[in-house]
Amino acid sequence: NLILITADRYNENSRYLYEYLLDKNDLKVYWLCNSIEIKNYLESIPLPCIYGKIISLYYVMRCKVIITSGTSISYLGISNKTIKYTLWHGTGIKQTEYINDFYKNMELLSNINSFDYINFTSNYTSNFIAKVVMKIPSKKIVVNGYPRFDQLLNLQNQKDLNVLKNKYINDLNLSQNINNDTKLLIYTPTWRNKDKNNFFPMLNMNEFNIKSFNDFLNKNNHFLFYTTHPNSVGYDLEYSNIKYLDYNKLPTFDLTNFFLICDILINDYSTTALEFALMKKKQISLLFDHQVYFKNSILLDNNIKTSYPGKKVYNYNDLIKEILYSGDVIEEKDLIDKFYDKSINNSCEKNYEFIKGLLK
Repeated sequence: NLILITADRYNENSRYLYEYLLDKNDLKVYWLCNSIEIKNYLESIPLPCIYGKIISLYYVMRCKVIITSGTSISYLGISNKTIKYTLWHGTGIKQTEYINDFYKNMELLSNINSFDYINFTSNYTSNFIAKVVMKIPSKKIVVNGYPRFDQLLNLQNQKDLNVLKNKYINDLNLSQNINNDTKLLIYTPTWRNKDKNNFFPMLNMNEFNIKSFNDFLNKNNHFLFYTTHPNSVGYDLEYSNIKYLDYNKLPTFDLTNFFLICDILINDYSTTALEFALMKKKQISLLFDHQVYFKNSILLDNNIKTSYPGKKVYNYNDLIKEILYSGDVIEEKDLIDKFYDKSINNSCEKNYEFIKGLLK
C-alpha cells in the first residue's frame, strides 16, 4: 500500500496532502523528488522522500497509488495496476489549458484522461469543465477540493500573519525594502507565448512605464511581487520595489501560503483569482488584452461584468487609481459559488478518506 506524491516543485496541492498524510501515521507515503534541492530540503526537515533514477524506479514499480497536481504523469515503472490520481492545480476564469493548436490539445486531453481519477472543486467544474471541456468520463471524476485551500478557508489571526510576513521578508532578503507598514502587491499573469514582452504583460498596457511604476510604488510604500506561469519565460526586472519570484531559484516556495500576507492581487486571467476571493481580499483585473487573449489563446469566460473579480482596469492611470483606492473589497460570491464548494473546508481530510478507500 505504498503511496508516492510528487509535483513540479515542492508545492501545490501535492505538498499539503503529503504533509497531512504523514501526520496520520497510518499510511506509507513518500515524496518523489524532481531535483536535488527538494531532496536536500526534505531530508533536512526530515521527511521521507525518494530521489534518483534507480531508486525512483524501484518505488514507482511497487507503489499502489501515485499522486500529482499536474496534467500528466510519466514516471518510468508505472504499471496498469498503479492508481494514478491528479489533485489538479487551479480552477477559475481560465477554464482550460487549451491553446490554439489542435495536436497539442489532443495530447493534453490524452494526458489528462490517462489518470484513473481527476480532482475537481464544485458541481460546475466537475460537470462542465470535466465532462464537456476535458471529455473525462464520470467514473474518473471526484470532487475533493484543493488541499492547499484549507488554509484560506481557516485563516490565521493577524499576529500569526505578521510573523509569517516577517519570515518571508527575511527569507527573500528584503528587509531593506519592506517594513511592517508596506503594502504588498502580487501580480500573477497567466501564460503567454514565450516572448520577453509577454512574461510581464503589464509592459504592453497603454501608458505603462516600468520606471514610473516603480517610483510610484516606492513613494507610496508599496512593493510588487510577480510570478510567471511555468509555461512562460521570466526574468528579474531589477527595480527597487519590484521582485520576481523565480521558481527556478525557489524550489520550495509556496505561492498560496505567500498570498496570506499579500494585500492586493493584480491579475488577468489566472486562476489565482479564486484564492483571493476566498480570502475576501482586494483584486484588480487587468483586461487590456482580453479580446486578443480570448480569441487566440484559451477558453475564457467572456462575461466581463460577472466573471472577472474586482475592478476591471484597461490602462495605467486607472491601475494607479485603483491601487490607491481604499474602499470596501468587492465580495466575489458568484465566482466562489461557481468554482469552489466551500463546504469542503478540510480538503486534506476528504482526500485522505478517498485514498484510504483506494487502498482497500
